[in-house]
Amino acid sequence: MSFPTRLYLSLGLGGASLFAIAGISTLLFSGYDVRLSCQRIETQHINCQKTEIQGGLIRTSEETRSLSRLTGAKVQTEIVQRTNEETNERIEYEVYSTALLVSGEAVPLITGVSTTDYQAIQAEVTRINAFVRDRSQSEFEWQERETSYLFGSIFIGAGILMASLFILIVKFAS
Repeated sequence: MSFPTRLYLSLGLGGASLFAIAGISTLLFSGYDVRLSCQRIETQHINCQKTEIQGGLIRTSEETRSLSRLTGAKVQTEIVQRTNEETNERIEYEVYSTALLVSGEAVPLITGVSTTDYQAIQAEVTRINAFVRDRSQSEFEWQERETSYLFGSIFIGAGILMASLFILIVKFAS
């Protein structure tokens, strides 16, 4: 095998490997799972347990927090400022997140995650507040899971496809 062919194959397989490594890393470490479980102890007293798990197939962190005296939920609004790199113009927009009201304190339902979809956040808040108001409900469960399995799989597939193509090209070119 000539030097240019070996170089071409090495560069091609190196690029393919980077795609595969990025995909595997995404599958293993990217994503979160948040669970909120609440029980009504008395008509006016609600205790909750919030569990946040970070990571994909491998958990990078897990935190469980007891929240006593849930009194409701609200939409939290934050103004985000970005600069358009092409025009140097400042852009402002609002992002929303759900905050649990616990003993007079606003506790984020999902730490560090917000969205521009106001209706989705408002629906979560409405569901939590309905549970707080409806004293006939004794339990409340909520869960949100975000994974990057599709994205990671696409990168792995692209890496395998690239490697296969480079091997075939070199095989039929020589």
